[in-house]
Amino acid sequence: MTATLILGAPGTGKTERMITAAVDFLNAGGDPARLLVLTPTRAGATRVRDELARRIDRSMSTAPTRAWAAYAFDLLRRAHVSGLLPGVEFAPKLLSGPEQDVMIGEILGGHREGAGAGVRWPADLQEALGTRGFRHEIRDFFDRMAEYDVSVERVQELAEQLNRPAWQAVAALHTEYRQIRRLRAPHAYDPAALIHEACNFLFANPDWLSAERERFDLILIDDVQELSPATYRLLNILCAQNPQAALSSYRGQAREEVAA
Repeated sequence: MTATLILGAPGTGKTERMITAAVDFLNAGGDPARLLVLTPTRAGATRVRDELARRIDRSMSTAPTRAWAAYAFDLLRRAHVSGLLPGVEFAPKLLSGPEQDVMIGEILGGHREGAGAGVRWPADLQEALGTRGFRHEIRDFFDRMAEYDVSVERVQELAEQLNRPAWQAVAALHTEYRQIRRLRAPHAYDPAALIHEACNFLFANPDWLSAERERFDLILIDDVQELSPATYRLLNILCAQNPQAALSSYRGQAREEVAA
C-alpha cells in the first residue's frame, strides 16, 4: 500500500483533489465497497458523499465516506458481530456528548447530596460545579485523557507535580464516572475513547487487521492536519506499509506520551 500526501494552504483545493481521485476510481469501475474516504466530522463525510453522488455516473449501494470516529465505531461493531469483543454482550453503543454531560451532572449532583465518592474540589470552583459549562469542561478533560491514553494515576501524578488540585478532583471523578458507565452501559463507548479502543482491537487481532487492509483498494483521508494522536495511530496501523511494525510501535508510542 502506497501513500501520497497532498500539501497546501487552506483553500488551495486539497479536498477537491481527494474527491476527484475518488470519482476517477469509481468511474473507472472501482467497487464503492473497496473505497474508503475518511473525514474529521460527520458533516464533512456527508458533504463528500453528496459530491461523489453528483459526479459519478452510477449509483452506489455502499457509501464509501465516513467520519474518523464513525469508521472506528463500525470496526468495533463488526468485531462484536464476529464475537471478538470479550465482555461486550450487546451491540456497541456510542455515547453522545449530551448523554455524557447528563451522567457527569448526576454524579456531581449526588456529591452535593453526600452520595458517591465525595470528590473535593478547590474552593475557587465551588460556584461552577452546578453549571452546564463546568460539565462540558469536565467532559473535555475526560476526552483528552482518552485521546492521549492517559491513566487516572498519571493525571494524579501530574496534578501533584504541577500543583493542580483541580486535576486531582477530575481524576477521582473520572474513576467514578467509568464505574457508573460500565454498570449502566458496559457496551457503550465515549466518542474520544472510541478510536483508541479500535487501535487496541487491531493490536490484539492482527489477522483481522490483515483482512481489513485487504478490504480496500483506495483509502483517501481529508484534513490530515486535524488528526488527533489516537486517530493518527489508527490510520498508521491501517495504512502502514509494514502493519506489524506499526502494531509493535503502537504500545511504545502510547507509553512515551503518557510519560512525557
